[in-house]
Amino acid sequence: MNIKKSTMYTGLRTLYYEFISFKAFIQEKRFNNEFYSQFGEDKIIAEIFKNTSQGFYFDIGSGHPVYGSNTYYFYKKKWRGVTVDPVKYNYVLHRILRPRDIAILSAVGSVDGKVETYIYPSHIFTTTSVDRKIN
Repeated sequence: MNIKKSTMYTGLRTLYYEFISFKAFIQEKRFNNEFYSQFGEDKIIAEIFKNTSQGFYFDIGSGHPVYGSNTYYFYKKKWRGVTVDPVKYNYVLHRILRPRDIAILSAVGSVDGKVETYIYPSHIFTTTSVDRKIN
């Protein structure tokens, strides 16, 4: 019985994540969002590089490839880059939705070896910090 509940929960969770991705896609089309980052970082960087038609980025802790992304605006402008995220779901979405990028499934930090990753239901918020995790 536990296996069925676990499988059902995983299936529902996957559907929820796909809904979040689809919702971001629809929001982009409906509202014609030009910028995507959570706090306008992409807008600031776009202003700095306004005379640059092509570029290359490194997005460490990239999260979702569209929703809240600091680099999706640049990807749409034909830039390319490397995205790094420790969450397999985000990694797979990057491979599917942003095929020009190089996606890496990993965490980046000052310590060698394995690290505990705290993943939240939307996969948008992830941390390796015990102090920043939500209980």
